[in-house]
Amino acid sequence: YDMYNIMIETAIKTSSDMVICDYINIFENYEGKDIKINKVSIYNFTPHEILNKLFVKGKFDVVPWNKLYKKSLFCNLRFKVNRVNKDEFLIHEIIYKCKKISIIDSKLYYYRHRPGSIMNSKFEIRKFDRLYALSKRVEFFYENNEIELMMKVEKWLVDSLIWNYYFAIEENYNIEGELKEIERLMDLEPVLSKEMIKLGEYMSNHLFAFLIHCYQTMLPAMLKTTT
Repeated sequence: YDMYNIMIETAIKTSSDMVICDYINIFENYEGKDIKINKVSIYNFTPHEILNKLFVKGKFDVVPWNKLYKKSLFCNLRFKVNRVNKDEFLIHEIIYKCKKISIIDSKLYYYRHRPGSIMNSKFEIRKFDRLYALSKRVEFFYENNEIELMMKVEKWLVDSLIWNYYFAIEENYNIEGELKEIERLMDLEPVLSKEMIKLGEYMSNHLFAFLIHCYQTMLPAMLKTTT
């Protein structure tokens, strides 16, 4: 079969701005045979359906290689240079510009996992890029009056900040500069009042707890992290 032929035919047939296919993970010693596709199932979504049902809930892979984009989506949009998570900075804007998105429920792409690749590498300081991307996404949804989406992404941002902070400490990285930049990007006031922010600082100083943990205890239920 031809992955791109199937995706192009789907785009033409459905008049979709973006077509997404499923994929299979393969590893270094993979010796399997090609997957035969007997039937291709196609599901159509609006941008908000993707953002709410798939993207926000973690069922949407933010990668470029299993997607076919309409050229006009990239008018005034470009991937950022020298960023690890280039797609994270842009994907919400691309989806938002679509009128229809089609998902092909068939594995048309082989994703090879390599030791040392970005996806499989250990923590390093440049992985903080995802936090910057999420903060930009919060800002984008706020500017477009998508408050529910903004709140959901803020939850992701808090989760990611805690995990990245933990791994950075474990690896003995000097992250003071990174944390100051992230703190500048994070606007807590729409979520926590000035009084609550001051209370969090007081708790951190007197309970010897991480400031972000103190803030987290005061978050609305929909923003609290889950394990």
